[in-house]
Amino acid sequence: SNANIVEKIASRRFRVVFGYMSMNSVMKVMKDLNLSQSNQQFDMECSLQTVVRLTLVDSFLERMADVEGCRVEEV
Repeated sequence: SNANIVEKIASRRFRVVFGYMSMNSVMKVMKDLNLSQSNQQFDMECSLQTVVRLTLVDSFLERMADVEGCRVEEV
């Protein structure tokens, strides 16, 4: 048979909203967990979207909770 196998990574999409002063902390988490970003908006209030593998969701949420003024919502 000529069936194609499609592999997908189980993940959840989040929107991260944070103050400009928290940008370094947020970007460090993104880099440490090797997460890609989309729909970036950098102003006095910044936001971005990211896709997080299910195996990293708990770590991602814990680390973002430690960032002052950072809010995470699932989209």
